[in-house]
Amino acid sequence: MLTPYIENGEYVPWIASGAVKFLDGFTKKTHTVFEVGAGGSTLWLAKRADYVISYENNRGWYDTVCICLLDEKCENVDLIYTADGSFPVTPKCDILFIDSKDMGDRIETAKFLYPCLNVNGILVIDDMETQNRYKRTRDVFGVPDKIFKGRTLMPESNTETAIWIKRNAGSPQR
Repeated sequence: MLTPYIENGEYVPWIASGAVKFLDGFTKKTHTVFEVGAGGSTLWLAKRADYVISYENNRGWYDTVCICLLDEKCENVDLIYTADGSFPVTPKCDILFIDSKDMGDRIETAKFLYPCLNVNGILVIDDMETQNRYKRTRDVFGVPDKIFKGRTLMPESNTETAIWIKRNAGSPQR
């Protein structure tokens, strides 16, 4: 059975290792995180942020992450199962983290949820490897402020993680 990945005794996000380092420096104990696609990132962010709300639509994976959250005593996380991929609760957040394989188009999800992101907050989208995905996100959000390519902290895996900083209260395009 697949479980969130642990390195050095801590759950870690399955994103480019450079992005993990960036998030580690950015995330503050006062931050709220809105996550689409739960996993190691949920547990990792729970240790660094004030509050994490995470949506997951794979029932088996949701159950696995729930057990991990209980084991780690992560009381600052609301993990919500959403069979239809909807978002009934959309809080204002400092980090909007999108890394779900099964919850619809990542770019459309990011556009829909972008108004929830506070000014100076960051949008994180993982798995940007395809040219189509990169072009489409650039057309909506502009060129990423940071892009991290390479290995994840999970063995035998490569990815590309893009990060945008929301600089104003207006539309996504800068």
